[in-house]
Amino acid sequence: MGRKVSENERAATEAFHGILKVTKNEKVKMQAAQLLLENETSNKERAVARQRQQLTNARKKEAANLRAQVDSLQEELQAANNKITALKADNEKEVDTLKQTIGKLGIQLSEAQVAGGKAKEQLSDIASYLACPEYEPKVLCAYLAQPDTIQSRFAALRIMVSDDSLSQDQRRKLAVEITQNHKQSRHQEPFQRFVDTVKKELGVATDQDLEPEYARWYRSKESDDPVRLLKLATVLESASFEEQGRARQMLALFYGWTDLDLSIRSSYLEREQAFECVRALKKRSLKEVENIKQAATQRDRPRDE
Repeated sequence: MGRKVSENERAATEAFHGILKVTKNEKVKMQAAQLLLENETSNKERAVARQRQQLTNARKKEAANLRAQVDSLQEELQAANNKITALKADNEKEVDTLKQTIGKLGIQLSEAQVAGGKAKEQLSDIASYLACPEYEPKVLCAYLAQPDTIQSRFAALRIMVSDDSLSQDQRRKLAVEITQNHKQSRHQEPFQRFVDTVKKELGVATDQDLEPEYARWYRSKESDDPVRLLKLATVLESASFEEQGRARQMLALFYGWTDLDLSIRSSYLEREQAFECVRALKKRSLKEVENIKQAATQRDRPRDE
């Protein structure tokens, strides 16, 4: 491809060619031809200069882009180095923490081994004394009351789960206590065998199912608002059939309220009077609720002939 010819260049060239065609003066023709040659030469020089300038500009632009890419890569590299440095610092800190934790655990393990040895020795002492004819309960009580004797609910549970005379309800309560308050030891013996056995006896699949439904209801925030329970139970608030039934049971069990005559047709005064009565009720303790449930179970149990 040739260079692009401007309109001015084309007009000048055509003018010179026109002069060469129409004039018969040789001197004029010579001057026109010389001017045409000089014009062509000047145009070519300008074209070459423009191409050089364009090439120079393109190279400068490419160099600028390359410098920008280099700067960007250097920033990314610096960010990566900073991240590596931070990760190394975090890793070193974590390693130090782990070392300290391991050291503490080693100390605790040693202390536990010593305590375990003393406990075994004390248990052997007690079992041996119980088998002696000289056994006296007051002497054993005094021995157990020594200051270095550690007493805890957790330690008592180890013995309590071995009691085969407990009722099913007592066994269930112990299983709930273990799964809720001693989760770290839940899967250690003798607790694992005890809890799994209770679950099998009750026919439940999960640890959460060990707790009676009413106990889970008792801990819910919903059970603390008897007015809202009354609204749900009487469908003054939108509620599903299941929510309505649960609200009625909670009202009766936790507050002793069984009057459910309110409806959307009740007057404003009737509703407010009922709300005031329910609001004044005190929520029963969970122990009271359990006693009510046990009494109902015994009352519904068939009597032996």
